Amino acid sequence: MPAYVQPGPGAIALVFERDGEEPEARLVPRGDGERALLYAVTMLIQQRRLYVGDRLSVRAAIDADVPGFPAVPNQNRGESSPAP
Repeated sequence: MPAYVQPGPGAIALVFERDGEEPEARLVPRGDGERALLYAVTMLIQQRRLYVGDRLSVRAAIDADVPGFPAVPNQNRGESSPAP
């Protein structure tokens, strides 16, 4: 059974996307930029190759649009947005 972590305010979502594949995402706690960098590098290293059009993005967790991730309340706008 998958477990989901509710992101705290200011949490960072790292999302690696490749056309035709499910996005891979990692959630990093607020203020942990060093961990975010290490996760980003790890996500790139895990790829056997990089292709034109591959994307690694750093987003506010509340704004991450990743299919299959639970929606969490957006405290800034009073709406729900998907987040890892």
